[in-house]
Formats: sequence, structure tokens, C-alpha cells
Amino acid sequence: MRGDVLYGFFEPRTQATIDLILFVLFFMPGVFALTYAGYYYRRVLGLSEHSNVTAEGADLSVQDHAALAGAFLLVQGLSRSSAA
Repeated sequence: MRGDVLYGFFEPRTQATIDLILFVLFFMPGVFALTYAGYYYRRVLGLSEHSNVTAEGADLSVQDHAALAGAFLLVQGLSRSSAA
């Protein structure tokens, strides 16, 4: 969410510079942390959560979903930054 009250007064070049700085400082580190934490804690610590509803015991690991969500956000962020 931007503060459009001040942001709207800036020239497009200044707006793009602010977007780039915020992208590099906040978005990318956050997405890398989400992806790393999801992958690392699931794989290295060997956590295993399975459903007791099905016979196979489907894997319900939140960490796997966090790593996958982080990977999707990373791809989206990189494609959006290159398109702008």
C-alpha cells in the first residue's frame, strides 16, 4: 500500500526509483527468507506431518507450502520488476 498523497506528486522517474528501492529493501529479502525458511526447516530438520484422514497419509507440511509460495512470489516479483 502506497501513500498516494505524496507519491502522486512525484515525477514518474522518482516514483520508479522509490519502487525499485522498496522492492530491493523489503520485497526480495522477505521472499528469500520465506522460501529459505520453508525449504530449510522441512528438509534439514526432517519434519513430517501426515494426514490421518487418508490411507496414504498425505503430506500436510506447512513448510513445503511456504517454500512453494515463496518461489511463486519470487518469480512474480522478478517478472514484474523486469517488465517495469
